[in-house]
Order: sequence, then C-alpha cells, then structure tokens
Amino acid sequence: MVTTPLTLAHKSAYPVFYGGLPAAWIGVWAIRGSDDFTDVYRLTVTQGATFLTVTALKRLFGRPRPFMTVAGVRSRSASYGRSIDDGQFASLPSGHASLSVALATSWSLSHPYWYVIAPAAVWAGGVSLSRPYLGVHYPSDILFGAVLGAGIAVAVHLLRGSITPAVFKPNDPAAIKATGPKVSLLKVTF
Repeated sequence: MVTTPLTLAHKSAYPVFYGGLPAAWIGVWAIRGSDDFTDVYRLTVTQGATFLTVTALKRLFGRPRPFMTVAGVRSRSASYGRSIDDGQFASLPSGHASLSVALATSWSLSHPYWYVIAPAAVWAGGVSLSRPYLGVHYPSDILFGAVLGAGIAVAVHLLRGSITPAVFKPNDPAAIKATGPKVSLLKVTF
C-alpha cells in the first residue's frame, strides 16, 4: 500500500531538486515579467544554503547508512550499493529530507495559500518518508534533515531584507533609487 506512493515520491525528488529552480525562474518571468523575483530568489538561496550545509554536515558526521550497518536491512534503491563509503554518501542528515522540506517551506512562506502549502507539505513528507523505506536513512536522519531544511528556509525568509539584492526588490523605494528607472518596451517607471 505504501510502496507506490513512496516510490513515486522518491522518483520525483531529483527532478524537483534539479528542475524546480529553473522552472520557478521561468514561471515567475512568464507570469510577472521582470517585475518581482524576490520569492524565487529566496528559493534559490534556500536550496543553495541547504545543499552546502547538508554536504558539510555529512562529511562532519560520516554516519554510515542503515543498509551498510544494520543486519537484515537492504537498500531498495539502485542508487546505493554496499561499496559506498565516501563521506558524501553518509546518512546524517538526510539530504532529500533537508532539501524537500527547505523548498516546500520556502515556497510556502512566500505564497501562504492552502493550494501551495498542502501539496508542498505532502510532497516533502513523501520524499522524507521514502528514505527509511528505501533503507538509506535512519528516522533520526530524516528528523534532523527536516528541521535543518525548515530552519534554513525560515532564516532566509526572515533575513530576506538584508540578503536580497536591490535588483530583485522592484517595489522597495530604496531599491528603485539605487537601480534607477525601470524601462520596459511600453513604459518607464521610477
């Protein structure tokens, strides 16, 4: 009963991790033109900060994956074999849980509507829960990763005023003064 949803969640992770940001940038540009990229900029900063933090922590902790150390646990993922011993492939924290929760939290904070929050939470939850099912993470890896991802997203959201370049803040009077007039094919605004 859980096999199909968890497998689908697992298979959706990399397409969203690698394709989500370009799709968000293109989508925002297509919908809003070049007026406001603050939400997608925060999403980009969140993903980058989460990836770098997870990579550093994996190397710091170096915790082996469950299928490598727990008798009777095997990996259900073709991506993981018993020969993996590089710190990059360590278990703690879960990169999938961190990134999925970070992306879902960031987009939900920028767009606090039920139709954004609910699907984002379901997707991030599914990706996170797929990791123990696949035998590649302990539950504590998932919890640590989810808290880390949410924390980074919230921090980026709270610091948005100081980390967002003026060019991405079109409605901010200080940004408009700093960048000068906006020129489009149809009008010039200050």
